[in-house]
Amino acid sequence: MPRSSPAHQSVRSVAWLASRRRVAVSLVSFVGTLLAAMALASGAVAKTSPLAFSAPTVIGTVDSTAPNFDVGIGDKGEAVVLWTHYYSTGGPVVEAASRPAAGAWSTPDALSPNNGFAMQSDVAVDDKGDAIAVWARYGGSQAVEAASRPAGGPWSTPTVLSASGGSPHVAVGDTGDAVAVWTRGTDSGVVVEAASRPPRGSWSTPTALSASDTYSSNPQVAVGKTGDAVAVWTRGTDSRVVVEAASRPPRGSWSTPTALSARNTYSFNPQVALSDHGEAIAAWNRFSGGPPYDTGTVVETASRPAGGPWSPPATLGDTNGWSLQVTVDHKGEAIAVWTRYTGSTPDISGTLVEAASRPARGTWSTPTQLSHTNGWSSSPNVAVSDKGHAVVVWQRPTGSGVVVEATSRLAGAAWSTPTTLTDAGFSPKVAVGNKGKAVIVWARYSASWPYDTDTALEAAATT
Repeated sequence: MPRSSPAHQSVRSVAWLASRRRVAVSLVSFVGTLLAAMALASGAVAKTSPLAFSAPTVIGTVDSTAPNFDVGIGDKGEAVVLWTHYYSTGGPVVEAASRPAAGAWSTPDALSPNNGFAMQSDVAVDDKGDAIAVWARYGGSQAVEAASRPAGGPWSTPTVLSASGGSPHVAVGDTGDAVAVWTRGTDSGVVVEAASRPPRGSWSTPTALSASDTYSSNPQVAVGKTGDAVAVWTRGTDSRVVVEAASRPPRGSWSTPTALSARNTYSFNPQVALSDHGEAIAAWNRFSGGPPYDTGTVVETASRPAGGPWSPPATLGDTNGWSLQVTVDHKGEAIAVWTRYTGSTPDISGTLVEAASRPARGTWSTPTQLSHTNGWSSSPNVAVSDKGHAVVVWQRPTGSGVVVEATSRLAGAAWSTPTTLTDAGFSPKVAVGNKGKAVIVWARYSASWPYDTDTALEAAATT
């Protein structure tokens, strides 16, 4: 092509315009980065856009008076929901349904036999999508049982973890190391026990974590990326209740218990989370006064670096915190959510859902209100991805029913405006995968149901 031809001049013009466009785009990018830096320097925080969710899907049936269900999600978005289904004959059965990323929910699978009362179910899902379920089954004996399934595969036959026990909870690390905890009655008290399982392996013999001559309850456990674990529970001491913790290195032995809360207090509802680097965050509720414990409650936390000692308790918010949940991302940034009563006990005028966050080994932020000011928002549940993408859900009564609402937050950003997922749901649970995919599950609310019947279990996922 001759250099002086009109076609060559046209090519040169296009190239010149393209170079100008690149300069313009680079300039816009530079200005955007500069503005973002200026905003951060001035303390301004970008607000997260609300998530978009699918229409609710009915996936199962739960008891309408005390629904028991849980949800977990893998790295690629495969979700598993576990619940207790009350049949008219034979007693409650643990059932599960799964959903591949952007796929349809499966029909329910019955995990426990229909010859006992299976309840108190819990589920955990690792990054690959492998799932582990635990539950307590009553009938003749009170056993703690477990079942597992590989991503996309069938559920295993139940395994008995303990011939007697209750209140089981299970957690799994990114690579599949699992730990289950539960309580078991003895001749002299109630102890917390634990069993572990390597990826797709067999369960270990149970190990007692708490002292045998005490009354321990409410066990919770978290498992880190390499298989390290931290468990927390409450232990009764005369007229007081303290929160205790024990830890273990990857596939190692459990430590002796450590008291996290003050020994002269009444603490309850312990929660625990563990980062990829081994930093543990524990949180619990504590009555702010003594007997008859009618002066309100506070939210307290303690932290522990990998292999280090626990910090003294720190208080979050004011004296009306309740219904606590805590989680942590892989870098160690923790998020705590709770319900706060407005007004003063016993003249309570409403409830709010609040949240606070804490960078790894940093200090907790001032609490942020997530829910609407007017109303009785409660039952918050929180989940976060490894990258810090968090979602909080809760329920809020209205004049015509109970709505389920959600808010989300990208790492370092402000919480989004609440989104209503359904105008007829309660007791919501949420799970967030490492790619930011979220699944929310709730029990269907009906103002006219008979309270001795089942109700629908519904789910919605991010689109």
